[in-house]
Amino acid sequence: MLATVEPWGPRAPSWLVRVPLWIGCAVLTMRGVPGLVENVTTATGLTPHGLLGMEKEAVDTGSRDFWKTMVINGYFFLGAVLLVPATVLSRRSRRQSEGDAKGGCSAARQGY
Repeated sequence: MLATVEPWGPRAPSWLVRVPLWIGCAVLTMRGVPGLVENVTTATGLTPHGLLGMEKEAVDTGSRDFWKTMVINGYFFLGAVLLVPATVLSRRSRRQSEGDAKGGCSAARQGY
């Protein structure tokens, strides 16, 4: 992951940088989005027995455990929201720097 921000990063193979970033995006998205959706719908009363309705009793939205779970799911969701665009932008900037290293002429170098 440091290869995305360190000066030595462009020397690393691009697949070695992209694969962990995309795996992180997938894990954070698959864990954070459904968990936060379930917590929000339960907290608002839309699904008092959980998103799939598998809880025997209505979930106590005032309990410490419920809010602890909501914070954890929100943390994963925030990670996905921040990592996905960072990964896409990292890929674009990496392509541009590889083009510049190969002798390509970018708009930034031409002064546009």
